[in-house]
Amino acid sequence: MSSDIEGRIRETGYRLYDLMEEESGSIFSKRYWVGKLFEWCMHNEAFKVQMFRFIDVFPCLKDTDSVISHIQQYFSDPALNFSSAVNWGIKYVAPSWMTSRIISRGIARNIGRVARQFIAGSSPEDGLPVLEKLRSRGMAFSIDLLGEAVVSENEAQVYLERYIQLFDFLNSAQRKWRPLGGVLGSLDWGRSPMVNVSFKPSAMYSQINACAFEHSIEKSKERFRPVLRKAMQAGAFVCLDMESHGIKDLTLGLYRSLMEEPEFRNYPHTGIVIQAYLRESQRDLDQMIDWAAQRGLHFTIRLVKGAYWDQELIAASQRNWPSPVFTDKSETDANFERLAGTILENRGRIKLACASHNLRSIAAVVETAKEVGATGEDLEFQVLYGMGEPVRSALRKAGLHVRVYCPVGEMLQGMSYLVRRLLENTANESFLMQAFSQKMPKADLLSNPADRVKTIRGEPQRTTGPGGIAAYRIEPVFDWSRAEHRARFADALKENARQLSDTGTAANRRQGD
Repeated sequence: MSSDIEGRIRETGYRLYDLMEEESGSIFSKRYWVGKLFEWCMHNEAFKVQMFRFIDVFPCLKDTDSVISHIQQYFSDPALNFSSAVNWGIKYVAPSWMTSRIISRGIARNIGRVARQFIAGSSPEDGLPVLEKLRSRGMAFSIDLLGEAVVSENEAQVYLERYIQLFDFLNSAQRKWRPLGGVLGSLDWGRSPMVNVSFKPSAMYSQINACAFEHSIEKSKERFRPVLRKAMQAGAFVCLDMESHGIKDLTLGLYRSLMEEPEFRNYPHTGIVIQAYLRESQRDLDQMIDWAAQRGLHFTIRLVKGAYWDQELIAASQRNWPSPVFTDKSETDANFERLAGTILENRGRIKLACASHNLRSIAAVVETAKEVGATGEDLEFQVLYGMGEPVRSALRKAGLHVRVYCPVGEMLQGMSYLVRRLLENTANESFLMQAFSQKMPKADLLSNPADRVKTIRGEPQRTTGPGGIAAYRIEPVFDWSRAEHRARFADALKENARQLSDTGTAANRRQGD
């Protein structure tokens, strides 16, 4: 890298800031109830926890009694610091009161507004105007049918059929569209299909489990093959989304296994996700690059920071596992820039989809691309529907290729996605929070994250408790997502079978004697 690249990154960041400030941040606007909700959550952690719990269960509350009962259970805590009048109303309002029905309808309406902030529509037909409006403004889309971690094979089959129908619907719709970028043919910007679809492995096979690694891959492939065939018929792009760390290696293995099949190996419009907050993401990326080189394949990597941070930390803590994610945001941001650089250096086989709202991260990718000689065909920028519209507008004004990730589905299907978006928007270290709400100085937000990485030193682990008594320590359970654990266990089973066989043979010999 040239010595002046850091200065150029800052210049690009300031230029994007200028373009962004021509817009207003709707997600934090006090003109909307949604903005008011975010404001409360930002300043009251206890309210934030209870509000997210309530939103999570709300789609299952079918009558006024249930709504009012849950309001009283979730919002009667003195720690919420409501006014005395609000506390009185929450405590004493009765389901039979006329006001209760008004309150219930109002809450349903406002939670619906929150959902619509991040979800493009309840169905593909409902979301189509949103997709076409984006295209009219020069932006592409990736559509995601909400629903993950299915609990039965019937549910998985329904999910598969929804995707088959989705490709038929979008294939029909795209015949009326003109490609973005003013190019001839049927590809946006001369390279990207107009239809772009994301889907999650956990929604395709209900029993997906790293403990049964090869079995899970084979069963998942049975469901994915019809989807890929339908995508190829429509000339569509398909991205395999990344979910929790527990099935990360499964997802990578599933993608590689599918793309090695003769039927799919020459189809260029597919992609996979790499999550920069994972400590092992550089290793995963290197393996994917080596695999692509060995197989002569071309594909896209959507590079994200990661949306399951809280879940990963809690799960690791409960099981006494080392954290799979960086615990300091600067580490994730610095890793994102490193990974983006690696992908751009391998642009001959891999296209980078930079998925971030962080202007520092975006500016670093823009300038790194120039540094290595990458062109617009090697790179696009992706943002989430309903988040940081001024950021996506600034990217578009800067002449960059912009794609908006658009979830579609009913509220019940989308609650886990919705809560993740709410957590992201109200996190103290969120760029959107720092830029729009906290009004942090631009110079701080555009500083090099590698310079901000903190040395994390945990307290020495205690081996004894009070009075010298040995401290309790949870024995870690096996992490079946790790290949070395599965291999060791398989070896142990084989050794146990061998020993049992030897014991049986010896016993038979003694009986013969």
